[in-house]
Amino acid sequence: MQTQPISVKYLRENFSFVRQRLKDGLSFLLIYRSEPIAKIEPIQKEKGVNRILQTLLNPPKNLRFKSRASAVELVRKVRD
Repeated sequence: MQTQPISVKYLRENFSFVRQRLKDGLSFLLIYRSEPIAKIEPIQKEKGVNRILQTLLNPPKNLRFKSRASAVELVRKVRD
């Protein structure tokens, strides 16, 4: 993986370009006042995590709960 040095000013002025390069897999070494302060690198997404997140955000329509009590009643019961 390549690492390209960039200044804070360049990052601020060209963020959309840097963001696209991150999506392409390029890493950056952030320089502030001639000193390296951070490494910016793309996140490696896990395939299973994305599937789980999609299930949580869009639960199946046939999802059934065993209790007929409301969520409020169940929480109150657990708290008591």
